[in-house]
Amino acid sequence: MNFKDFPIDNKDLKIIARCNGAVLRDLALPGCAGISPLGISALCNGATALTRLDLTHIPSMSDKALRSIARHLKKLEGLRLSHTKKVSDKGVIAVVEHCLMLRELYLGDMPFVTDKTCAARTCGAGTWLHG
Repeated sequence: MNFKDFPIDNKDLKIIARCNGAVLRDLALPGCAGISPLGISALCNGATALTRLDLTHIPSMSDKALRSIARHLKKLEGLRLSHTKKVSDKGVIAVVEHCLMLRELYLGDMPFVTDKTCAARTCGAGTWLHG
């Protein structure tokens, strides 16, 4: 599902998770400014089958949201986070360490993500970092 620049908010994410959570594999939400970490948490709680998630250009994206991803999305293979200004190494590292199926991670224009994110043992073998 691709909702690029669509006026999606937290309530919509709850509905998506409740109605499609068991079968939803790929979700793109780039530029959906109405989403907060609370909505991402609700999505991750219900859509645990996600393998690809695009959260680029979401102003409120934060480490708290990434902790929800790390906790619930164990099948995640690809994650796009570019242009998310509130995310730090801490959040990205949590995802990389807990989402063991992760193979592609897109990071770009993220001022609080540094070289620490790809320190030894942080990026699993086969994980491609793009930025």
